[in-house]
Amino acid sequence: KLAIIIVFIIIDLGCDGGNFTQRLLNYGEVVGLDISSNFIRSGKRRVKTAHFIISDVQKLPLRHASFDLVTCMEVLEHLPRPDLVVSESSRILRKSGRLLVSTPDDGKRLWRIIWFFWQNIGRGTIWQHKHIYNFGRQKIINLISPHFTKIVIDYVNFFLLFMIICERREK
Repeated sequence: KLAIIIVFIIIDLGCDGGNFTQRLLNYGEVVGLDISSNFIRSGKRRVKTAHFIISDVQKLPLRHASFDLVTCMEVLEHLPRPDLVVSESSRILRKSGRLLVSTPDDGKRLWRIIWFFWQNIGRGTIWQHKHIYNFGRQKIINLISPHFTKIVIDYVNFFLLFMIICERREK
C-alpha cells in the first residue's frame, strides 16, 4: 500500500515567540512572522524546524498564492488596520486556502469585565500590547466576508474568544 502524505505550507502571522507556530509543525512546513525581532529570536530558539520572518502583518513581503493556511491568533485586535491583514492573507493564500483567526468577542459582557480588570489592575496596566480594535460577531464577519467564504465561527475559552475558519474567496 502506498501512503499519501499531504504537506501544507502554513504561515503564522503575529507568531509572537512561536508557541502556536510549534503546534502547526504537525501539519506541514511552517513560517512564523512577527514585527518584533525579539519575538522572532525567541521563536527561532524554540522552534528550530520552522522558518521565521520579521515583517509587519499589514504589508506582507510574500508572493501571491504561496500558502495553504494562514493563521492569525489574537492579532487583529492589536492593529489599527485589521482589514489590511485580512486582504493580505487572501492575497498570499492559494486557491481554496484557509484562514484561521482567533480574537476576543467584545460582544460578551464577561469578556468586557475581564478586560476592564486586566487593563486597570496589575500586569495589564503596564502591558504595551493593548487592544485598539474590538470585535463582536457581526464586525468580524463584516471584516472577513469580502475576501473569504464558508465562514465558520466557534467559541473557545469559556465563550470569550472567536475561533474562525474560512476559505479564500475566488476573485
